[in-house]
Amino acid sequence: PRGIVSLDRIGRITYANALAGELLDCPRSELVGHVVWEVLPWFGHPAYEDHYRAALISDEPVHFLARRAPSVWLSVSLYPGHDGLSAVFQATEQPAYAPGSVTSPGLGIGSTADRSSALYRPVALAIALTEAV
Repeated sequence: PRGIVSLDRIGRITYANALAGELLDCPRSELVGHVVWEVLPWFGHPAYEDHYRAALISDEPVHFLARRAPSVWLSVSLYPGHDGLSAVFQATEQPAYAPGSVTSPGLGIGSTADRSSALYRPVALAIALTEAV
């Protein structure tokens, strides 16, 4: 069983099937029409954002494992399309190896153990603005 979500280019969810709501622990009514990072804060992890951008920019499918909650792992596949991308979520087991910044409390975004994350979004914005000029 797979949860399917469609996103536009800015990350707004335009479609979600019933299983997506279950797998993501968020009712479909709260998913559709909202930006993915607002309703699924865990998806805002810099590594997951990199995968999202890679799918949009490379126009190639991207597959990765994501940690939604302490013991909940999802296999995520992003398939780019003309107007955005489709995300396919499937429940999976914890990988044999997962980066500490994803699995250990206090090592994630904004922690003192990950000070580089404070610069991540401003640097990404600066790169995007430089390319736009």
